[in-house]
Amino acid sequence: MARALMLMAMLDAEENRSRCLETSRLRRQLRFEAAAFQLSEPEFQAHYRLSKELFLLLCSELKPLMERSRRHTKISVECKVLTALAFYASGSNQKARGHELSACSQPI
Repeated sequence: MARALMLMAMLDAEENRSRCLETSRLRRQLRFEAAAFQLSEPEFQAHYRLSKELFLLLCSELKPLMERSRRHTKISVECKVLTALAFYASGSNQKARGHELSACSQPI
């Protein structure tokens, strides 16, 4: 009996942990996308090399062509496109991440 209760408690804890991780991932993704759209139009164009309007058009064109993820932790098309555009615009994933985090990469 005690073993069954302990097992149920462990399963509940794992389910709760999984739910928390999913919520955290969704919040991070929404923050990333919201931060991009909070940029002014000139800042958005400087960082992504496209206007916001053209970005939305590109996402709507790409959405049917991109594979649908079977995972419950899928990344949105908008997030994928923003990440790719930031990389293509800067030529470096570190510059793109540094801009996003307001940080810089320095040699040690």
